[in-house]
Amino acid sequence: MTKQSGTQLWTLLLQSVTLVTLVCAQVDKRNCSIDHSGLPSDACTFDLRMRGAQPKQSDQYYCTGYSVSRDILGSNTDGYILRYEAIADAGTAHHILVFGCEQLEHDKDSMWSCGKVCVGDQIIFAWAKNADPLTLPKDVGQHIGKGTSINFIVVQIHYVVPLQSPDTSGIRLYTTQQRQKYISGIYLLLSYGVSIPPDTEKVHIDSACTFDWEDSIIPIGYRTHAHSLGKVISGYKVHNGVYEMIGKGNPQWPQAFYPVTSHVEINPGDVLAARCTFSSIGRHRKTEIGATANDEMCNFYIMYYMNATLENNRGRGECLGNSVPLLFDSIPADSDTPLPPNPALEDVAMGHHHHSLNGENKEESEKDDTALKQSIPNPVTKPQSEHPHDQGKLHNLGATMDPAFSLKFDGEVGGMKIGQVGGLAVNGNGDLYIFHRGDIVWNSLSFDDENRYTLQNRPIEVDSIVIVDRNGTLKRSFAKNWFFMPHGLTVDSDGNMYVTDVALHQVFRILPSGDKVDMTLGMRFEPGSDNDHFCKPTDVAVLKNGDFFVSDGYCNNRILKFNKNGYVVSSFGSSSTKMGLDGYPPPSTFFLPHGLTLAEDKGQLCVADRENGRIQCFALDGTFIRQIHPPQFGRAVYALEYSPNHNGLLFAVNGPDVGVNMPDTEGFTIDINTGNLLAVWNRPSGGLMHPHDLAVDDRDHVVYVGELNPSKVWKFKMDQTMYSAIDTEDGMGASLIIGALLVVPVLILIVITILVRLYHTGYFSRCRRNRGPKHIFNIGNFLNTRKGFDRLSQEDDDHDLGNHLSDSDNEEFSIARKA
Repeated sequence: MTKQSGTQLWTLLLQSVTLVTLVCAQVDKRNCSIDHSGLPSDACTFDLRMRGAQPKQSDQYYCTGYSVSRDILGSNTDGYILRYEAIADAGTAHHILVFGCEQLEHDKDSMWSCGKVCVGDQIIFAWAKNADPLTLPKDVGQHIGKGTSINFIVVQIHYVVPLQSPDTSGIRLYTTQQRQKYISGIYLLLSYGVSIPPDTEKVHIDSACTFDWEDSIIPIGYRTHAHSLGKVISGYKVHNGVYEMIGKGNPQWPQAFYPVTSHVEINPGDVLAARCTFSSIGRHRKTEIGATANDEMCNFYIMYYMNATLENNRGRGECLGNSVPLLFDSIPADSDTPLPPNPALEDVAMGHHHHSLNGENKEESEKDDTALKQSIPNPVTKPQSEHPHDQGKLHNLGATMDPAFSLKFDGEVGGMKIGQVGGLAVNGNGDLYIFHRGDIVWNSLSFDDENRYTLQNRPIEVDSIVIVDRNGTLKRSFAKNWFFMPHGLTVDSDGNMYVTDVALHQVFRILPSGDKVDMTLGMRFEPGSDNDHFCKPTDVAVLKNGDFFVSDGYCNNRILKFNKNGYVVSSFGSSSTKMGLDGYPPPSTFFLPHGLTLAEDKGQLCVADRENGRIQCFALDGTFIRQIHPPQFGRAVYALEYSPNHNGLLFAVNGPDVGVNMPDTEGFTIDINTGNLLAVWNRPSGGLMHPHDLAVDDRDHVVYVGELNPSKVWKFKMDQTMYSAIDTEDGMGASLIIGALLVVPVLILIVITILVRLYHTGYFSRCRRNRGPKHIFNIGNFLNTRKGFDRLSQEDDDHDLGNHLSDSDNEEFSIARKA
């Protein structure tokens, strides 16, 4: 054998070994060395992992597929899924859907941006918001593989924010090849061929079919789906005219399967019925049932189990339209009554998601096994660092709590009808400015995958800026048809209003008169990350010299500083991706900077780093100073505001969260100098539900809190003894100033009188004789106007800023108003 042929043989051998290794690696993805408690002896797991997705923009959807026979079961046979367990964190994955497919239209080992998922797709599982594992009832399994219509399984992940590294989140399947007594499946009721008329408060769309299968099914879960007009969807089994509820859901809440809470058995001959209720108030066009965001959908999914021996005798798994229209004449009256508010679920549905801050490796953790449990995350305990962060001090303690710094609830402001409150501000006169959304509600369909607003033809058709005096009396309102999704609001010392609109991706400065916008930053409806674009900007904070900061929050996780003419001066901040030893991301990184406040007397800018559950304070040049995160904050801080009273106070509010043992939604008083939590305060009779912003009136010692749901503004007042002390301090300061102003002229008069007397007594003459020739002090000369030329000024009066502005500097910007 020649040396060359030996080398070729050796290369061929290495290639063969590599190929075998790769094949084995595929097989080894099944893990059968697991705890089989409560599971069949042959149970194995397989991880449906995303293949290194790394979205560069927010709200991206990725899909990847796996072969049932080759990957999941490891042989050309059939099997059953017994349990679904997420290998994911809600801070990365908004939600995950698992589809059963007949065929793939993409390479099985590839990853693609989801448009069409696959051929013959059917949803078999949905996960959102750190939901517990879903274990099917005993002897029940989802049948997959040979002899079924599920030959492939696709996992789809919705990513909320751009990622700094490839992601391999997914779903762990627990499977068995032992035949199960019962099989699970999905039955879908949907409507088509109907439309929703414009500007109608309540519209019903119904679907109903007679269940004509050969055997019964038992519902164990349900899922509702509609677009932005959907308010509530109710599903029923009807037998001999008697309605038995299967489930009732808010389609604006997370798209997951929720448990059927009572035993319902659907038998042949029963009728399955679903009613979708919509409201089209504010939409001036007819809306069709369809697949786009501008259309609507009316879907009610039922997860069920049935006798496995009759699997091949199942009837059609869909009910299309309404074949029993008279049935709905007697539908329960509360079928279209919306569910009570659930701020935590609504917060999730709006795309607001919290980090899991405990740094736990979800792949290795074992969660409690709760069958078909609602989407509730496990409690999170934040580990505390024993040492300060290398880049600044950490403040986690509430050891200096002082009830005197708590606030007393003083009722609702105005009692006016407003929409979701985006922003609040107070001017120097104590007037309260409210920036609200009218009938617009931010939900999961408000923006597409590229952060573009989906309802660009629907401005808010009421005055979205309302001004009331300190007594809550309406002074004026304006901005009808100006805005689409109001968010932040700030009023500067001159009365100019700065507002942000996350739908428009723009920041505006409005003159005090309210009739003109004199500065517009960002491009209309165009998200971006350069100096000319924003992506859902959240708030503005204005310095006394007119320079201002903008939190470019939902996508770019940065803070931009502008001069008073609207030119970018500097920026800082980046996305949070890694956790430090204290359980929080490094300073100067953000996961949705949601609110800003300036403590100009302290030289600080403080940021509500919302999804990191902390406040970060910086010097005005962006240098990190400290972060504040007492455990009472929980996992989200929505807003903050500074008051110079008592040497500097921060007021803040957190947000709702799902789960058990989670902190209350409430307000906080914090010492800005130390970061210590001084007091916690709340609204009686239910507390704060979904606060979004707050504002402080320093002179009246009042804090206002605006909520998304309910759409209210609440008033809180400082304890009487505390603001009496402030008034006393202010009064003493004023007295000292007045006293000083009175004393100084008197002292001057006394000095002049003494000098005049000395002159007339000849004192200065004697001094001259004794000391030689000197100029005689002449009070008249001292008071006379200076003769000759005045000293030449060193300042050039021609250097007026306005004379040196370019045409673009002087250009006046205004917002487009739609009729």
